[in-house]
Amino acid sequence: MQIPFIGRFLSKNDDDNPKLGSQKNINHNAKAIVRHLGGFAHENHLITVQTCYADGSVNKKAGIAHSGIITLDEKKRTIAFDQFSPNMHEENLKHGDLLHFSLTHEGTYCQFTCEYQKTVNTKSGYAHIVKFPPGVENTQLRDAFRVRISSATPIKISLLHAINPVISGTIVDLSSKGVRMKLAGLIEPRPKRGEEYISCQLVLTDGYSMHSGARLMHWIYDTKDKCTYLGIKFSDMDGANERVLNRYITQLQRKEKHGVKI
Repeated sequence: MQIPFIGRFLSKNDDDNPKLGSQKNINHNAKAIVRHLGGFAHENHLITVQTCYADGSVNKKAGIAHSGIITLDEKKRTIAFDQFSPNMHEENLKHGDLLHFSLTHEGTYCQFTCEYQKTVNTKSGYAHIVKFPPGVENTQLRDAFRVRISSATPIKISLLHAINPVISGTIVDLSSKGVRMKLAGLIEPRPKRGEEYISCQLVLTDGYSMHSGARLMHWIYDTKDKCTYLGIKFSDMDGANERVLNRYITQLQRKEKHGVKI
């Protein structure tokens, strides 16, 4: 059965470097791992890739690449990842090498280690096949406060891409690190996880227009409401915009605590 789209655990995170490795946070149940990683595949989630030493520890000198899950084969107990970007690891991969995968999703840091099997050609390029991980660790982080934005008081957002048309929509929820946005229909051309946007513009409800760079961390098309949802991470935001955004989020947080509809 194939589901399209998702050793040793160390102290590592994309942003906050939390202390990890507690056995209580590691799930070894195969069915649960299929559901969990299948969710990342379904959401086209960007995943960080690092090579490991023979003992399972992460080789931090080798650098960081990114990928995403293409397919997950429960019967063969294998996962197919798409091409690494940058492709710093790919030329030297050998059967049996260990690869460390990690991501942060909705305030939870997830990491797992897989054994590399082979690389195969596909219609869209090539894919790296790895064995199922022996376990998946999930650790709750002290995530940046995230506030939901009501459609009654929408915050508009636009993403400017170097090649593709501008993407415009409204914000579903907002934090100091990024947003989840919504727009009607399915985006064409379809977005690619990890895409960089030259500019991300938000028009706050007080009229302030702020800018930053942005990166697409995950996306999904909801067939029920026929809308596309994008998870965006801010980048290269200057200090002035950071202060404005933090003050704005604090105000929304206070209103939320007092039962004021946002």
